[in-house]
Amino acid sequence: MNPRPITDGEETAVVDLLARVFQDDPLIRFMVADKGSSLDRPRGFFESTIRLGLRDGRVDVLPDLTGVGIWLRPGRTEIDLGQMLSSGLLWSTIRMGFASMRRFTTMYKVITPMTKRVAVEPHWLLLFLGVDPALQGQGLGGELINPVLEHADAEGMNCFLESGNERNLSFYRRHGFEVGGEVQVPKGPRVWGMLRRPSRS
Repeated sequence: MNPRPITDGEETAVVDLLARVFQDDPLIRFMVADKGSSLDRPRGFFESTIRLGLRDGRVDVLPDLTGVGIWLRPGRTEIDLGQMLSSGLLWSTIRMGFASMRRFTTMYKVITPMTKRVAVEPHWLLLFLGVDPALQGQGLGGELINPVLEHADAEGMNCFLESGNERNLSFYRRHGFEVGGEVQVPKGPRVWGMLRRPSRS
């Protein structure tokens, strides 16, 4: 299935998908600050991330909305206050509650220096990549990210991502990413920064 840009009216379905995909993700779980099973609280966060991708990058989906990739383009990857306000990212984090806001701030303070050390040059930033859990392991994740990877190769541009889920590292390595740094979030998960340099083939 060839990915395509998200269209108007599909945001809710994609938020539903992200909630399913990241149900047990260590970083999202840490930020939610809730040991319960529901991920309703970060729905606004997912919505804001989609808006951010639409404004400052790209949001690709599989035709049947069973997968999504959200990217920020070079020059827009250091998310500033203006981006957080215009996308609603700041308010969506605040609405999750004080504990979540505090944990989000802790994550940001720890992860940002590592990101700046690893991703020195302009790069595409992969914010979220998700495939419906029932369809994982079929190569759909690769199909979702390949268009941006090929575009980055043509531009001679790096790609970067942060992952708090160690089991995902092997997938990204198969697509040319390498671990460039890692940090431990206090009382939270370990986070890996992965950089992909452009392919010369």
